[in-house]
Amino acid sequence: MLELDASHGEGGGQVLRTALALSAATETSVRLENVRGERDPSGLKAQHHAAVKLLQQMSDADVEGDSIGSEEVLFEPHGVEAGSYSVDVGTAGSTTLVAAAGVLAATAAEGDVEFSVTGGTDVRWSPSVDYLQEVTAPLLEKAGVNVDVDVVRRGHYPEGGGEIAVEVEEVELRPLEIPERGDLVSVGGRCHVSNLPTHITERMAESARESLPRLDVDVEIEEKEEDAVSTGTSIVLWAEYENTVLGASALGERGVPAEEVGEEAADRLRREMESVGTVDRYSGDQLAPFVALAGGGYHAPEVTSHLDTCVWLCRRFLDAPRLDGPEVVNR
Repeated sequence: MLELDASHGEGGGQVLRTALALSAATETSVRLENVRGERDPSGLKAQHHAAVKLLQQMSDADVEGDSIGSEEVLFEPHGVEAGSYSVDVGTAGSTTLVAAAGVLAATAAEGDVEFSVTGGTDVRWSPSVDYLQEVTAPLLEKAGVNVDVDVVRRGHYPEGGGEIAVEVEEVELRPLEIPERGDLVSVGGRCHVSNLPTHITERMAESARESLPRLDVDVEIEEKEEDAVSTGTSIVLWAEYENTVLGASALGERGVPAEEVGEEAADRLRREMESVGTVDRYSGDQLAPFVALAGGGYHAPEVTSHLDTCVWLCRRFLDAPRLDGPEVVNR
């Protein structure tokens, strides 16, 4: 039984999701104490509870402490099984963070895994579903993890009600090697509105194009109007290189002009493109468990608290000396 202080490092939901996903993938029982100990209030919230439920289903785990507000969780997995699963966050909590935990666990299944997650698809403090589709999925493919993400319905704060469907083909893990970016191939993006005027996406996309630095490639930004229970808008931009993809995003907000949202996303992508990373700062921590499991390496533009915490977790579950050097993070 591995015992972990879940208030370590980043001290939030990332510790719970990554620890339980690694627990399922490696069939290692774990007890987490002080769950979300660095947050106020501490303990499980709806999104974290949904992650526990999905991973419990996938690994037929015996679980204690799987209730809202719980600060201690005992998780005893019995092997990840191929099949179909579903979970409802019940709020606008992030579907993509729950999905990321499910994808990591699915690497241990002998067969395809499908699951749906209902909640928020475009919410603060988490990658949007477009980032998952256009940045995360192509990078995971380099590690032998083929993921298809379908947007069934968008979901925004506070109503939520969005749904994503995720399919993970039977995985044959291989080293995730991204030593250099290679040449810039394309720059793309997607912005959408739900229950708002369509001119918002037009203004957002134009502002993003104008705010990006002069490039040798055209910037193609798709504008979409999508069904949702809730009202909202977002934009995701990505830069595709020969060997990698960098991404950035911004959410619309009441009272904030669409032009400012587009400019914010463009400024964030520009900073990633000007960095030394072969992945962006958000992918840096998401990919670390796959390097720990199968080897490889990449350069993150900075050692964020999330990346540092993720490396700490991987070392608890795995003999992962490959996470020690600059081949993974640019220290």
